[in-house]
Amino acid sequence: MQKHLCHLPLVAALILFVTVSVAQAKDTASSKSSPSMKAVHNLYSSGQYKDALKLISKMPQSDLTHYYSGLSYQGLNQTSRASAEYNWVISYSKNDQLRQNASRALKSVRSYSRARTYAGNGNVYARYNGTAAASSGGGRRVG
Repeated sequence: MQKHLCHLPLVAALILFVTVSVAQAKDTASSKSSPSMKAVHNLYSSGQYKDALKLISKMPQSDLTHYYSGLSYQGLNQTSRASAEYNWVISYSKNDQLRQNASRALKSVRSYSRARTYAGNGNVYARYNGTAAASSGGGRRVG
């Protein structure tokens, strides 16, 4: 009986080694198949917002994926989706700096959303047929 007990620490160490090796192999395999946040950051920084969102969709959810989703949606001018992502980061992230950045970004999105119009600044046709066109004699007058 004593003989078998002296091999117990060796067997336990062997089991631990095999368990750790298998876990490391899984981590290595998953990191090769899953995209990294560095790749997402590079896509976002180069203005490839749709590609960044596609990459994020393949990743497990985290506070960083939600934050970069917000940035990408904001870059695509999808302000309600960006706001939802920023709100998630503000509510659930444990990283203070990331929450502060998301809060600033959310204020920026809200400010932009309040100021933008669809019938004003971007509507060249309305400006052409408005008072400037009528006073210069250009364009048609309806009436």
